[in-house]
Amino acid sequence: MATPIKYHLDQLVANAVAHGLRQLGIDVTTTHDAGFLRRHAIGEHHAGIGYAPQTKYRRNPGGLIRAAHDLFVRMSADEMTGRVEFL
Repeated sequence: MATPIKYHLDQLVANAVAHGLRQLGIDVTTTHDAGFLRRHAIGEHHAGIGYAPQTKYRRNPGGLIRAAHDLFVRMSADEMTGRVEFL
């Protein structure tokens, strides 16, 4: 069985999103640090990035929860390694 994706949310993501994903059984951590896309741009190894523009989901945390859940169902952690998926 493939290893499931884990999410790490930065400080701009509403706490409701982390709570909603956890309710769906998804492993989520949060932080006050940012800079994940810069790491990808310079070629630094990472486990994968699910990028969600705040302007798209600012007033719709449920939409972000659905998009993150869809990615979780669609891809494994191994498939996400080194990738950026735009939600």
